[in-house]
Amino acid sequence: MTRTNTDIPIEVLAESVDGAVELEWFDDGFSPRRLPSWTRERQPEVGIQRIAGATVGVRLRLRTSARFLTFDFLFARAGDTVTGRPRQSVQLAVEIDGSIVDRHELDAGILHLDYPHGTTDVDGAPSRVTFSLGGDGETVREVDVWLPHTSETVIRGGSADAPVVARAPLQGPRWIHHGSSISHCQEADGPLGPWPQQASRALGIPVTNLGFAGNALLDPFVAQTIAGLAADVITLKLGINVVNLDGMRTRTFGPAAHGFLDLIRQGHPQTPLVVISAITSPYFENTPGPSRERTPGRYGGTPREELPGDGSLTIARTRESLERVVASRSDDPNLYFLDGRRLLGPGDAERLYDDLHPDQAGYDLMAGRFVDLAQDGNTALGRAFSGLLNGAGYAAPTVDSRMARE
Repeated sequence: MTRTNTDIPIEVLAESVDGAVELEWFDDGFSPRRLPSWTRERQPEVGIQRIAGATVGVRLRLRTSARFLTFDFLFARAGDTVTGRPRQSVQLAVEIDGSIVDRHELDAGILHLDYPHGTTDVDGAPSRVTFSLGGDGETVREVDVWLPHTSETVIRGGSADAPVVARAPLQGPRWIHHGSSISHCQEADGPLGPWPQQASRALGIPVTNLGFAGNALLDPFVAQTIAGLAADVITLKLGINVVNLDGMRTRTFGPAAHGFLDLIRQGHPQTPLVVISAITSPYFENTPGPSRERTPGRYGGTPREELPGDGSLTIARTRESLERVVASRSDDPNLYFLDGRRLLGPGDAERLYDDLHPDQAGYDLMAGRFVDLAQDGNTALGRAFSGLLNGAGYAAPTVDSRMARE
């Protein structure tokens, strides 16, 4: 029997969004955002707003018997100013019962080209994407449409060959994670490749990924955003971007970290919170920023003479400072410190394809180690997650990240 596609009400698509902080509405649709609109006036430049618009960890949670789902999207990504080409592709995936049933990789949409004199936006066409769901067309199933981790996404509409409804919002514990590009994971092989997404699925605890590439800078408006979100556990991966930008000194970094924690604690006075320092980064360990291209495609700090009292930050110094900050807050029994090298250490440096960012195998290692630590009650992560993992079964199907990218 042939069935005709019917439109999915845009309100149904909006109700189905999970993993975003806010929806921004336009005349022709809406865009899931990972920072609320009020933060814009607090931001010194547009870069973080674009990064916050990238839909890493954002999905549409739907219920339908449809065999096909079609969506109209408009994507926007960063472009390379030398080649004029996008830096990453746009990747989407559809999951049913823990298995990826279809995925698409596109090269479409608006490009943001950031030049020293300003930004040029190159117009790009919208995309119509049809997912094949299989099935018999009669059995109602729960469908997750994972949006791209590399681009901003405007959802303009959708249609299907059977009725589609939004599933009820997720119940149970929620994990909030904030970090740099090494949490955003733009280099991952697909929307389920970022290590926070992998760890979330393995632990059965949904995560809101507030990884902002290049922008984990202890911004107060980020801490205020976290304070206002529902959270049962919070992890903060800090240090690398402050060194990348040479943005602080030892005098300012520690107090800024304290202030960041103070703001979060205004909304979450007792929520388990783990401060995670930077993973290994050989050419930033003992060399201050700013970042520079040492050789083509390989990055490191900027060697220079450091005079007494200079206070320049290296990755090693940010780790020491963060550990001191956590230790000094002894009146906070739910605050923990984790050395990021336990997720990716010096012996894993070959996994840093540009000496700074992990490749997909590196993200897989980080996810596996994070899960192991979270399940070990003798570790900082284990103590923070223990109340959630010891509760009555929130475990989701474990999906091998490699399968999720096939």
